[in-house]
Formats: sequence, C-alpha cells, structure tokens
Amino acid sequence: MLWEKTRQAIIYAYRNHADDYDYFMKADDDTYVIVENLRYILSTRIPDEPFFMGRRFIKNSKTTYPSGGAGYVISQAALKIIAKGILEGIEACRNLDIPEDYAFGLCADALGVPIIDSLDEHGFE
Repeated sequence: MLWEKTRQAIIYAYRNHADDYDYFMKADDDTYVIVENLRYILSTRIPDEPFFMGRRFIKNSKTTYPSGGAGYVISQAALKIIAKGILEGIEACRNLDIPEDYAFGLCADALGVPIIDSLDEHGFE
C-alpha cells in the first residue's frame, strides 16, 4: 500500500535527515515542480512551524488533505511531529486501507499539523 510506503519514507527522513533540511517534498514520478516558484512560496514560511503545503482537497466539511498526485511539502517541524505520531502508533497514523493522500491528511490533522493551500496570491498553482 502506498500509505505504508509513505509512512516508511517519513520515518527514514526523520531518523536520517530531520535536522539536515528545512522542508521535505513527497511527489510522484510524474510530478513536475518549478523549484524557483516553490522556493519563493516557502521563503515566507518558517520551517520550525509545523505545516504541510499542497493542493488542498476537501473530503467532507471536516477533512482536508493534499492531492498526492500534485505532491506536497512538509516543514521540518511537521516531519518530526508526524514521524513521532507514526512511531508511537497514533490511531489516525496507522497503516489504513485508504488512499495515501487522504491517510496523510488524517494523520496530520490528528496531530494538529495544518495544511496550507499551495495557491499563490492570484489563486494560481
């Protein structure tokens, strides 16, 4: 399952690189990123603040999650919180049989990590 693969990647990044980078990106092999634009958007953020950024989808009025196909960015602080939640076996962060992006959103939400929509000030991606 893709969520289990993502969970393992988060744990690996946490154990091996958590203090080496400000941000971590999860993307599919067919995702294109204009790195200059991403760096510009992230330049207004602080990596010590827990958040993840991506194209926000709304499952219902209570649940928002990032589009996994578009990719999402996790702040250093969020990576640490989410990895600890996975390692501690938090119910919402367990290996669930649901789409990866939705599972990630549920886990992050349960741990109080907010999603920030990746749209710019003009409403564009």
